Amino acid sequence: MLVSLTALALASAAAPMPRAAAGSAPPPAQPSAPIPAPTPAPTPAPAPPPPAPPSAGTGEAGNIGFFTAATLARRCQDSSPAAISYCYAYITAVHDTMKAYEIWLSQREFCIGGGNAQADLRRAFLTYLSAYPENGSGQAASVVAVALKQTFTCPPDPRPVPPSVPEKMPAAPKSPD
Repeated sequence: MLVSLTALALASAAAPMPRAAAGSAPPPAQPSAPIPAPTPAPTPAPAPPPPAPPSAGTGEAGNIGFFTAATLARRCQDSSPAAISYCYAYITAVHDTMKAYEIWLSQREFCIGGGNAQADLRRAFLTYLSAYPENGSGQAASVVAVALKQTFTCPPDPRPVPPSVPEKMPAAPKSPD
């Protein structure tokens, strides 16, 4: 006969407790059977990631980076969610890397307004590549960089240009010995 733990707990709570005689020790505690821990449900194995595109060349002379601009364009034009996400991630990574270098070098490469989205970056890349299809064989990151620079040009910098350093510095005075 199977008795639920809830019914057993309710029955024992309602039953009167026997009183111990004065001066006697309390009755020994009854050992209870351990409650087995629930076994976790097996988790399904994660789906394997899509295969990475092959390198665009072999050896040092033929290696132009991870893949070509044409390969990236195909991913950007693919309608699958994985391909579109890959496209946005790649182009945004190039954008963010260029922004980091701009900060480090104190030099602006392109000027994107605050209201622009990743879709605008993707559109700039695809528009540039359709205007210059011969660049499809170039390194994807380089073509994205050029597309962003040409699409989102910066206004002229109103700050004055610092004076250049003279090519030959005057000799330091000799110290008396």
